[in-house]
Amino acid sequence: MRKNATLFRQEAPLTVRGDGSGSDFPRLYKAESLDISLHLMHSSSGSYTLIGILTSVSESADAFEKMDAELYTMPGPYVSDGDEQAAIPLLRTQIDDLGHMVFREVPEGEYMLILHLPGLDVVIEGLPVGRNL
Repeated sequence: MRKNATLFRQEAPLTVRGDGSGSDFPRLYKAESLDISLHLMHSSSGSYTLIGILTSVSESADAFEKMDAELYTMPGPYVSDGDEQAAIPLLRTQIDDLGHMVFREVPEGEYMLILHLPGLDVVIEGLPVGRNL
């Protein structure tokens, strides 16, 4: 089963004088009883590190341990007329025992994040990474 996560708008984060990044991170998504907090950090190599934190009111954080998380360039892997995956992820990682996932060396672009959880694929579409998005 596939479930799209819903973005919840938060108040604008505090900014430091002269910080013109205009980032809309951190981002909070919800899918059923799952909350997904996404954070973006700029790395010295010019790419980005995307960090995710999963929490749930019905599951402990270690319930997601070793579950796969995949990052695809948009439009993503799903075939338009079905739920069949048709692409190879740009990056793949696993969720750790604290419910954390880290994608390193993410280039600027627009992405789809898929979390493969027991009995459910959680999908986040249109995830912008970079200053110009």
